[in-house]
Amino acid sequence: MHLGALVHQIDVGGEAVPEARGFEAVMPVARERLTDDDALLVEMSQVLDSLYVHFGRELLRVRPSGA
Repeated sequence: MHLGALVHQIDVGGEAVPEARGFEAVMPVARERLTDDDALLVEMSQVLDSLYVHFGRELLRVRPSGA
């Protein structure tokens, strides 16, 4: 859910998600460095995949298995 809130904030605004600020800092730099949209998609997909894992770990800390 947290990742969805991040993407929503970046896309249209809404509830503040602290990680969105970092994502918004990385995106324009990646656009400058990479020469085409396919490369940008690959790189930013990796960032989103890492955030997905991060939020999953956070969820497990808050709600351990068996609870």
